[in-house]
Amino acid sequence: MKMSRAANVVSIDTQARDETGLERALSTHRLLSMSLALGALAAFLSWAQETIPEIAGLWKWIAAVAGVLFLLSWAIDPLLAVWSRWTVVAADAGLRRSRGGVPARWTVVPAGLRAVKLIVSPDTFSAQEWEDAAPALAQGFGYDRAKISHSRRRVVLTFTNGAAPTDKPYTAPLDLQKQAVHMGIDENGKAYYLDTAGHSGLIVAGIPGSGKTVALRRLVQSFALDSANEVIVFDGKGTQDFNDLTRENIKVFSGIPDTSSAIVEELEQLSRQLQERAANGDNPGRVVVVVDECQGYIPVKGLTSEEKERREKAVKVLKDLVARGRSLGFLTVLATQKPDATTLPTVLRDNCGLRACGRLRTSEGEKMVLGESPGIAQALTVGQMIFDDSSTRALVKVARQPYPLVGRVGGGSPIPAGCGA
Repeated sequence: MKMSRAANVVSIDTQARDETGLERALSTHRLLSMSLALGALAAFLSWAQETIPEIAGLWKWIAAVAGVLFLLSWAIDPLLAVWSRWTVVAADAGLRRSRGGVPARWTVVPAGLRAVKLIVSPDTFSAQEWEDAAPALAQGFGYDRAKISHSRRRVVLTFTNGAAPTDKPYTAPLDLQKQAVHMGIDENGKAYYLDTAGHSGLIVAGIPGSGKTVALRRLVQSFALDSANEVIVFDGKGTQDFNDLTRENIKVFSGIPDTSSAIVEELEQLSRQLQERAANGDNPGRVVVVVDECQGYIPVKGLTSEEKERREKAVKVLKDLVARGRSLGFLTVLATQKPDATTLPTVLRDNCGLRACGRLRTSEGEKMVLGESPGIAQALTVGQMIFDDSSTRALVKVARQPYPLVGRVGGGSPIPAGCGA
């Protein structure tokens, strides 16, 4: 079922918004209603054929048609219901502009057993507005949930039934043996773990509001659950997004090397720690270094000689951590909202085997992070990220709920109960 893309708005004046229960039932089960009606007619004709010989045998043909419609109803009725009721449900969900219309519907197709995918015009609504409308849209069509995929050109709505994948509990936010972090749920509804074993660098990219900070906080909290690990966060934005996570094994520094001597000193301490581990061969736990908005640590034009010197020291340490950290228990996480050759120098980028890409505005940024530009990153919604470990790639909805930083595990102790996805 298709509609011309010339029209971006569907008028709702031609369809009443207040539906009766009967109207809703008929619009939701059109073929099923027709099959039941024909079935009743066939039963009547079968009973009446002795009285009216002329109709003998007719009931069999009608019964056959009723049977075909009944079978087709399971596949087609859900499509017809979403297509015909879009105007009413979209308006009820708040997707109505002052000019008296809702986004135009373009195509509706099946998306699995009792699941429907509807493609509509994004109109002028933002990705967050579509996300906010998702529960009402799902309820309006009689589904348990709606998955939203938003881009500038189109919005894909997938309506499904059953328990949401993110409602499923899991027992291990951090796999101690593999140092794998549970990041969320993949496209198949399965828990996704980012396996960091054997890696020394992770690049995380995404525009503001894409969910990058949520993913970073999840990494910090997860690694901190193992008391043998040490986590150091350098918050380049200086917005105190991580200050509340400060614990015995979590340090948080706010700002950039230009203005903070404490950051320079901590980086020098990390360099000494790396040298000690290399000399002693003793790696008691993982050292996780998170640099949010790492572009503030990269030398650029226009800096004073002192600022340039501080940044050069910072980059030298980061390069060393990424280059030698794999065998010494170091993991360096470099995060930026605008990945390019300036914010992610080649020597740093090429040694980072793990990548996490949230929504980006350009294909160039996507290529910088993932090594290619499949055109997915520009269409990601809030909280969606593409994870790449050099061998596999997964689209993941990052779980938002934080872990309680109490009862941290260590020495094989069990993960505290109550950690939900």
